[in-house]
Amino acid sequence: MTTRLYSSISQETSLVSALSAGAGTMVVNSASVLGGITPAAGETLILVIDPDTALEEIVEAIYPSNPSST
Repeated sequence: MTTRLYSSISQETSLVSALSAGAGTMVVNSASVLGGITPAAGETLILVIDPDTALEEIVEAIYPSNPSST
């Protein structure tokens, strides 16, 4: 069974650059807004993109293998 990490106090952050149609990687400006959770490399996080809009999308993301990266 996969363990998923959640935080009800995470804050909004933005991407370093826009996504292309076939993008497989998102790079955020700051991963320090995760609300106190500390994922291990390879753990799955659930992200909400464009919340409360018609474009809202819920995605699974894998924490990077280099935890100091964003």
